[in-house]
Amino acid sequence: GDYLHFGGMAFGLLVILASRSSEGFSLKTQLLYQLVFVTRYLDLFTEEQVMYLVVFKISFNLITVAMIIVMLQYRDPRDAAADSCSLCTMILGVGIFADL
Repeated sequence: GDYLHFGGMAFGLLVILASRSSEGFSLKTQLLYQLVFVTRYLDLFTEEQVMYLVVFKISFNLITVAMIIVMLQYRDPRDAAADSCSLCTMILGVGIFADL
């Protein structure tokens, strides 16, 4: 599963770089992924990890950050208008349900 996930993330980044367009990719989704990865992988600083996990956790974070940066460079201003999903609403809703 980890290798497929890594491959899919790397492929998505390469597609954006090759096409110089982020059409079909959601910036808000990538921001949410980064939030999940950062909070989920905080154990890198507190727990002993095998090298395999360290490499994948760091690479998932780096690729997601790279996706966000590249998407900001190649984004179409019309994409933001079409994306009506509110990040604040999603994060607040998830936070409330996580606390239950």
